[in-house]
Amino acid sequence: MRLTEHVVDVLPQAVRAELAVPTGQSAIRHYPPHGGYRDQVLAFRRISVTELVAVAAVREAGAYPDPDTAIDSADWHITTYRPQVGAHAAARLAM
Repeated sequence: MRLTEHVVDVLPQAVRAELAVPTGQSAIRHYPPHGGYRDQVLAFRRISVTELVAVAAVREAGAYPDPDTAIDSADWHITTYRPQVGAHAAARLAM
């Protein structure tokens, strides 16, 4: 089993190189009723004022031979997004 301070460290090197240091990241481990694990990693980084790179990665493994060994050898299914976004905005509420 791999422990890390940064969730993107569990992803393949090519994905980490494209993402660089993420602005935001999160990971979720599900425990499906049929056994095993399902891992999800979501991360993003703002490249410029108008461009963002976002990564969504999922892997799933059963309980054989044991869940930790199975999930460590499972393939990641990774989608990379590069949406065009607007500039940062701020709003004030007047009371």
